[in-house]
Amino acid sequence: MRKYKTTTGDTYYLFDDNEVADPSWIQVEEDEIGLPDINFVPPVVIPQSISMRQARLILLQHGLLDDIEAAIVAADRATQIEWEYAQEVSRNHPLITQMCAALGLQESEVDNLFLDG
Repeated sequence: MRKYKTTTGDTYYLFDDNEVADPSWIQVEEDEIGLPDINFVPPVVIPQSISMRQARLILLQHGLLDDIEAAIVAADRATQIEWEYAQEVSRNHPLITQMCAALGLQESEVDNLFLDG
């Protein structure tokens, strides 16, 4: 378990070894914190993948499914196959980057879509 504090030093976060911390946070030793674990705020962890069913339902909920499907139809055949047959959607997959650019979505907006999964 790794512990971090914000640059202002007033909020602390706990991370398992497989979770990613915000690069601006400062890793601290346990004895530097001086607070019981009850004061720790759990971090927001963006899922690195969601099922294709989840992705389509989230896009539908946010009114983006028709736009994505139109962009897929206009894309190359490999992109169409990826969209149709993938079992899951990985946050860092090039298809996500391509669709974000096509729809003008910001990284934070995509993160929020993955959090809705």
